[in-house]
Amino acid sequence: AVAALEQALTRHYPLARLQQRYRAATGNGEVLPCGLEERYRKRVELLRRAATRRRCIAALAAAGALLLLAGGAWGAARWRAKQSRFEQTRQNLEDLIDRGDLEAAEAYRIRIEGEEPDALRWPPIAVLVARLESALGEEEQRRDRFRTAAAEVDDLLGAARELTGKAGTWQDFAECQEAVVAAESALNEAQRWAGTDEDKARVEALARRVEAGRKQLRDKELAKLREHFDSLGDDVKRLGAAPDAGKIERAQGTLRELADKVRELEVPGLYRRRIERYEQDLETLRESLATLQREAPYLDAVTQAVGNPAGYHAALSAHAAEFAPASRASDFRRVAEDRAIWEAVAAFNALVERWNDEVPALLTPENAKEYLEAVGNILEGSAGNLDGTPYGEALRERVPLLEAVANRGAGRGRAALERELNQPIMRACWCVEDRASGRRYYVLEEPTLRPGPTPIQYVVNRAGRQQGGMVHGHHAEVAVAPQVALSEALRPMLAELDHQNWESTWYAIMEAIYRADAVDALLRFDLLRMALSAARNGSYPMEKAFEAQSEAFSGSEVNLFANWMDPTCSEAGKARQRAHAELNRMPSFAAARNRAKELLEALHQPPGSPYQWLGWLRRNSQDRWAPVVGVPSRGAGEVFVFCTEGNDVQSFRIGTFQRGEVVVDSAAEASLREGTPLFVTGSVQGQP
Repeated sequence: AVAALEQALTRHYPLARLQQRYRAATGNGEVLPCGLEERYRKRVELLRRAATRRRCIAALAAAGALLLLAGGAWGAARWRAKQSRFEQTRQNLEDLIDRGDLEAAEAYRIRIEGEEPDALRWPPIAVLVARLESALGEEEQRRDRFRTAAAEVDDLLGAARELTGKAGTWQDFAECQEAVVAAESALNEAQRWAGTDEDKARVEALARRVEAGRKQLRDKELAKLREHFDSLGDDVKRLGAAPDAGKIERAQGTLRELADKVRELEVPGLYRRRIERYEQDLETLRESLATLQREAPYLDAVTQAVGNPAGYHAALSAHAAEFAPASRASDFRRVAEDRAIWEAVAAFNALVERWNDEVPALLTPENAKEYLEAVGNILEGSAGNLDGTPYGEALRERVPLLEAVANRGAGRGRAALERELNQPIMRACWCVEDRASGRRYYVLEEPTLRPGPTPIQYVVNRAGRQQGGMVHGHHAEVAVAPQVALSEALRPMLAELDHQNWESTWYAIMEAIYRADAVDALLRFDLLRMALSAARNGSYPMEKAFEAQSEAFSGSEVNLFANWMDPTCSEAGKARQRAHAELNRMPSFAAARNRAKELLEALHQPPGSPYQWLGWLRRNSQDRWAPVVGVPSRGAGEVFVFCTEGNDVQSFRIGTFQRGEVVVDSAAEASLREGTPLFVTGSVQGQP
């Protein structure tokens, strides 16, 4: 068997027969020689690897055959897909060309060239590309012709505009007209070659410019004529304010010359109404001239009475009586009824001047009462509600300030706080603190503590009543009572309190109380409440600014009747804790102080600027406002009028005062009456 195995190895038997010989040689448990065993193992491994390779080759061959079959099918499908893409490309390109969208077609061709250049060589697409190139060439020629024609229109319009700007004679206007006609011809050529929407839009824009050039030329042709008419209009306006017989005749001659020129230009429709109006105006001026000559002394009297309510009232009344049927006389009669307003304005001016001199440095309770009386006289003398005037609200805003200062004389809150600070327990007092129990005993004489139990006499009320107690010397500590230092700090502040430092001093007092953390919380709470009440009673700004703090005290649940001096009072302990908590939750005093300062500074400002009686309101012969200035003044300012509507006093800003003249706004109230006094406020200064 061993020999047969060696023969099988030598002759390279297949794996199955070799394994059969091996089993025969080792079947009885025989052990083969090492060399033969090694040859057998290697031969078996070699045959197995060869078998594996053969199987792989067979599998690869089968797979290759399958791939060849699949590749053929894929190639056929790919060719069909390519044909479909080419056809779709041809259709897309043809649609763009047929629609005339050559730019999109060219962009599509460029995209095809980059993505699939073979498609451009396909005959159907190649034919379309040639067609596209021809159309693009024709489009470029059209665009060149359009650009040339449009540029010519631009040049001609520019030349026409330049000529029109320099034109000063009728010959100049003729040359401008020739340039506009040439531009119209070039515009027709551009319109012929306009193909795209953009070109058509440009043609429309050029057409508008041509029309604008024609209109500009037409306007310039009429400019000189219009200048003459405007100049004549200015002359008529001046005549309305001061009619003069000679000037009226010259104006009528000028009007006849302009009417002849209008007929020469064949544009009577543009100026017919203007000519008729000037003719009527001049005739009216001639008629009114006679009336003015008789009325002039009365109007001069009105102007001379400016600034004097009684004299002005008399001058208006005299004119109204003499010229009763006239509308001006009716206005004068109605305006004369507002005499009380002029007197109220004069009183207001006096109040403002005094306010500038005295407030805030000299604002005492006595002065405040005088100011209140002056404000009352103004309100009463105006005979109506001042809501419609610029200064009415300012006066009412300052009434609470003045009332608060006027009431400081009573000083009840200040006196109460001074009495509290002068109590024995606030001036000379020691605090014995029992560390073991946490109690405080207030004594009027500094005690000497022994190591053991020490009897003391401590204060139990503000009057200084005392009762006996016992503390242990080892657990007690003696010091000046903390409220003594607070009292010593507050008393000088109260002594220096006056009407100029009222707000700042009271705030310093409240801040000192609030920050005295060592003082009993119940006492601090009560002192702060008293100080706040006294401060608000004498200051309207503090009353408004500290409303939240006052409401916090009003709504407090702290028992102010609890005896904070008695260490054995259980109710005082509860009240002390609540007072401490509410003090910590109290709204910001600093923010209220800033608000009070802002209010005080605002209310210390004068309630407005003085209103200088400048003149009166008058209409000219064209029924336009021609204000009369009766008091020499310099500077500038805003011009107001005051009048009554029912029970209300109204004020209207009608314009400005500049360089010695009143400029009336175009939107001035048409319902204003002649004779209404004009008051100017601002930086105007009067001249003696």
